[in-house]
Amino acid sequence: MSDVENVKATLADWMECLEKGDVDGLLATCDSSIIVANEGQETTVGIDAMRAKYAPRLAAYNMKSIYDIEHIAVYGDLAVMIGPFTNLVTDKKTGIQNEAKGRLALNYRRIENGEWKLLLDMDNN
Repeated sequence: MSDVENVKATLADWMECLEKGDVDGLLATCDSSIIVANEGQETTVGIDAMRAKYAPRLAAYNMKSIYDIEHIAVYGDLAVMIGPFTNLVTDKKTGIQNEAKGRLALNYRRIENGEWKLLLDMDNN
């Protein structure tokens, strides 16, 4: 596979794990230095902080994310992906569903073993 295809595959793994509620699988797609900068929230840095952020969410909600890649480029060991997203979040107890839309910039880094890992996740709603 090409680098672009490998980065897209890493994103697909993230989406699948999010939908399954698999926090360990989700974190396996992330670089150890992951940075998440969601609009209106404090910046999250590192795998432990990601686990603390996502484990309760995945326990409480069914989540699905739709992402349309408008632009993707690879610069050596760094890849940039930009596009609009829609997140569908359903409360497991009440069944109430919320939808969020916005734009998302994702950066991936190729690690020593050649795998691509999510390094930066930054959005606006």
